[in-house]
Amino acid sequence: MLKNDTTTKNSSKNFKALCPIIILFLFFILPLVACPLWGQVVQKKELTPSDYHLWGELNLDKIAPDQQWASYRMSYDNGIDTLFVRNTISNKTYSYPAGDNSIFTKNNTFVCLTKQGLQILNLKTGKQEIIKLVSQYAYSQFTDHLIINFHSERDKDELLIRTPLGKIVKEVQDVTYFTLSPNEQELVYSTFSNNKYALLLIDLKQANSEKSLLKGGEDKFDGFTWQKDGKSLAFLGQSENLSDNTLFYYTLANDKLYKLNSLTHPNFPNNAYIALDQNFELLISDDVQKVFFAFKNKPNLPQNKEDSNVEVWNANDKWIYPQKQKQGQFREYAKLALWLPLSNLSKPITTTQLPNVMLSGNQEYAILSNPKEYEPQFEYQGNRDFYIMNLKTFEKSILLKNHSGNLTNSIASPTGKYIAYFKENNWWIYN
Repeated sequence: MLKNDTTTKNSSKNFKALCPIIILFLFFILPLVACPLWGQVVQKKELTPSDYHLWGELNLDKIAPDQQWASYRMSYDNGIDTLFVRNTISNKTYSYPAGDNSIFTKNNTFVCLTKQGLQILNLKTGKQEIIKLVSQYAYSQFTDHLIINFHSERDKDELLIRTPLGKIVKEVQDVTYFTLSPNEQELVYSTFSNNKYALLLIDLKQANSEKSLLKGGEDKFDGFTWQKDGKSLAFLGQSENLSDNTLFYYTLANDKLYKLNSLTHPNFPNNAYIALDQNFELLISDDVQKVFFAFKNKPNLPQNKEDSNVEVWNANDKWIYPQKQKQGQFREYAKLALWLPLSNLSKPITTTQLPNVMLSGNQEYAILSNPKEYEPQFEYQGNRDFYIMNLKTFEKSILLKNHSGNLTNSIASPTGKYIAYFKENNWWIYN
């Protein structure tokens, strides 16, 4: 027992003697050993405004039908965007600089347009194909066909109908433009050969047969617009003489082509012509009975006037001079008109006095207004009077007086039965 007590006491003394040494080791020796490790840590670079252009914005583009592939776009401030296609399981990735207008076919083919041409990628095998000098293309999921308009090696503008895997269904030369119906079953294309234009229709279920709609004319076809279900088609025949432009309307059910010519139609406004305008694009009503189109007044003959930088600012004008020149030339701007092909009746909807229009959801009513009505004032969209026009009788009546011109404050229901408007801090419904 005495021996053990002595040993314990000696051990305690030894530990107390070592404590200062251990503390010195922890505080002074270990930091010296760890310093090289600190030096090996990569210091973060400070981000500066000059680095901001390196960052991009990621946006989802498309998802394949089998959900095993997805495309997304990286957009940069310098405009050099890249389209990527990635497998959602293996992360296998393909990149297409400046890729656009992409689609996944129902049997796993990816297609997009780049500066090099039309890129066709077989996602099962990885095989890639490029068709150069493509002006437009479309895909019909209904028939699994790619429709491609391109400039061929034969120095011809050609239309190619093929499967995504490469089987050729039909080739047509001298094609200038095509349009695919919303149901992806019908294809209409125009040709130009021997200085003559022609227009043809193909049922993609029977692509080897075609129907001629128009041929042998000198007018170029433009402004193609389908009815929402693909039941009919409207387009414009543009003449070198604007006064002789012709509006065409074709219905598939009865295989009939109607036409409206501004020179020969008895109800067409005098001194006006049918026009293509981005504010009033061709529109076919859901019931296939109406065609809405733009018309413009013929320009006045140019007068020999000396160039002048003089601006006339009149304090009595509703709009100041710059706004008047930019937005207030209502007589020169395009106006909206309605054509009933079955009865061959044509009527203007908007006028110089009521130049703004909103159609009801079923295209049976038009809501008209004049943005200058109560100018000048301090609202961005000034108050105005709204009128409602019945497009069957063309009778017009007041709808709202001195109401906000803000587009979000007046909304037509999709079915056309109601008009909702916000007034006096409440929403109101007009039946």
